[in-house]
Amino acid sequence: MAELRRSISPELPPEVLFYHILPRLPHKSVVRFRCVCKQWQSFLKTPTANGHPRLLVISKTTPCTFRTIDCEALRDGLTAARSLPFEAEPQNMSIVASLDGLVCVGIKKTRYEYEKYSDLILWNPSTGEYKTLSRANTDNDEFYVCAGGAFGLYYTSSNDDYQLVRVTYYHDVYIYSLKSDSWRKVDSIQDAFLYIPNRFPYSWRWSVLLNKKLYFVNQTVEGNLSTPPSYSIMRFDSKTEKFSKTEGPTFTNPRTWWLNLWFGCIHLCVTHSNPYFRDSCQEFEMWRMDGGGEWTKVVTYYPLSRLDRFDQPLHVMKNGNWLMLKEGWFCNVDVKTRSEERYYSTYFCKDILLGRKYIETLVSPNQYT
Repeated sequence: MAELRRSISPELPPEVLFYHILPRLPHKSVVRFRCVCKQWQSFLKTPTANGHPRLLVISKTTPCTFRTIDCEALRDGLTAARSLPFEAEPQNMSIVASLDGLVCVGIKKTRYEYEKYSDLILWNPSTGEYKTLSRANTDNDEFYVCAGGAFGLYYTSSNDDYQLVRVTYYHDVYIYSLKSDSWRKVDSIQDAFLYIPNRFPYSWRWSVLLNKKLYFVNQTVEGNLSTPPSYSIMRFDSKTEKFSKTEGPTFTNPRTWWLNLWFGCIHLCVTHSNPYFRDSCQEFEMWRMDGGGEWTKVVTYYPLSRLDRFDQPLHVMKNGNWLMLKEGWFCNVDVKTRSEERYYSTYFCKDILLGRKYIETLVSPNQYT
């Protein structure tokens, strides 16, 4: 470490070191640099010092292990397997939100457990630190129901706090403060949904954060379950702590929807089913939401054959390619040329539980204790 200090030129501007050099170094090396000096330690604990988006790959074996892969560099392969720092069976856990290297995990005691979480955990996979969230002010039984609700992580700079918004099945809203390790209930969002008679909430998709606002896709189904689900885009303003509804594009026969953040804009991805092959996909579309709330279609992708089956894209790369899971294979798909590169065998992927994306940082879930 002394040699490292001597090798740093005193004329090197701190902004060059912090914002252009350190972010390009391997994350394991950066972790060690925290002991160089207090200034480095302070900077490296902020979300500014982040790395590439990575995908969590969690095994279904016992004991449960996890690995990660760089979403922008698939050729680098998976990292070595590491054990989870907390007790959980893979089939009993769900990753519900992520921000600045912190991943929120819902844990059930058993596979069914009446489909309720017993605990919520904030975990940094890069450092291994984790924190079990307080259950204070969460006496309501439906607070921990797995289905029909939503989670979203965001950061409030005004009081330097990470907060987790939780929408329950009946659309009550709770907000958790990492700084105080406590929950509080805020106003209901019933009016924002503009309920249609005989419809009820079906599922919420993974949240996307942009300009201090969280965006969700909410699916609803008819009471008789015979009509295909419809969707709406819900927006949570972290400043006002209010929800509002945002209109999306109109589709015919859509199958699934989800949101992506790409080049600083909200993008909505949708799949359309092939009416002749139930398990196949007819096409993917990606739409960009412009500043005025209008939508522009930016990508239409048709699979290589009518029998191709894809899960949703796991990541939209900087070059426009999509990281997809196709029949158990990780694929780098060029949607313009309709070409693909496959990585890792179907046999291997049958033994994993796909997680979610997160950004490598050294942000600690225990920083306020």
